[in-house]
Amino acid sequence: MLQSKKIKLGFTLIELLVVIAIIGVLSTMAIIALGSARAKARDSKRVADIKQISTALELYYADNSNYPTTMTVGGALVSPSGVTYMGSIPSNPTPRNDGDCPSNDYSYIYSTTTNKYSLGFCLGGSFSNFSSGFNMATNEGFFSSVPTRNLSLWLKADSINLNNGDQVAAWSDSGPASRIATAISSTVRPIYKTGVINSKPIVRFDGIDDVLTLSSAINNARTVFFLIKWDGQMTSYVPLLGSLSYYDFHGTASSVYVFDSLYTSAYIKNGLAWNNGVSIDPLSIAKDRSNFQLIEFQTTSDVRTDNISSDRSIPTRNLNGDVAEIIIYDISLSNSERKQVENYLGNKYNLSIVN
Repeated sequence: MLQSKKIKLGFTLIELLVVIAIIGVLSTMAIIALGSARAKARDSKRVADIKQISTALELYYADNSNYPTTMTVGGALVSPSGVTYMGSIPSNPTPRNDGDCPSNDYSYIYSTTTNKYSLGFCLGGSFSNFSSGFNMATNEGFFSSVPTRNLSLWLKADSINLNNGDQVAAWSDSGPASRIATAISSTVRPIYKTGVINSKPIVRFDGIDDVLTLSSAINNARTVFFLIKWDGQMTSYVPLLGSLSYYDFHGTASSVYVFDSLYTSAYIKNGLAWNNGVSIDPLSIAKDRSNFQLIEFQTTSDVRTDNISSDRSIPTRNLNGDVAEIIIYDISLSNSERKQVENYLGNKYNLSIVN
């Protein structure tokens, strides 16, 4: 009698699990690839948007000899005479927080003093000739820029419109806080010098009585970038940043180091610091009198400043050196944001920064 053979139908449990796992892996890869493609598409649109806005701004300038004071996303770019240069200012595509970018729209800043503008945007990844992170379009071209969120002060010497050797009566903030650093009299004004570092200007403080007072105090500084070359004067107790009432940035008596082991704020001494991009103990940062150095630090809590140069108006305690740029935030920047500022300063001033 012949026995019938059993016919195997379907798959075993193990085979089903293997197939499901393969499908899951392929689906994940497809989702990742799709997400990456969408992020690149958003970066592509961001670059296209900024180029379109920049073109409209230049057309506006050609007809009006200046740039618009403000621009509103979604609004039209129209001249005082009624000429429309852009029907609707485009908005940063969402989601905006690609890569290390914050969820912010494009930023526009215009200086009536210099008749220059900066248009900030952030890319999730490198695209074309643009680097990932924060970038800036200006009337002079495109550059890597600095994060603008929580930016308390941005003083850059190349934003000043003066002749070589002129006194600096006011130094306008290039950031959204719009502070102004001014000299209370002609006798305490620092000097503007052109072509000092990488063909760019600086503001020279004499170490005797030069001081610029901020239009409003900063009481919550948390991240600071300071690009300076100290001069040959061995002045003691010079603060990196000054105040009429506080000595958070108290300098050393020896004139060798930037911060004092006793009187500098504990929030600075116990924080993080870098010298030309190299991590260092805040109390070990020495003044470089031969080259420009980028001093940067992050505090453990808020520190205070209301002027550039003076320690509580005490005679002889004034900054002595050439200052190219000062950038202050009221938050601790992420490591990628901090490196973005380093890259901006390094590229701009041709600095050897380790990052």
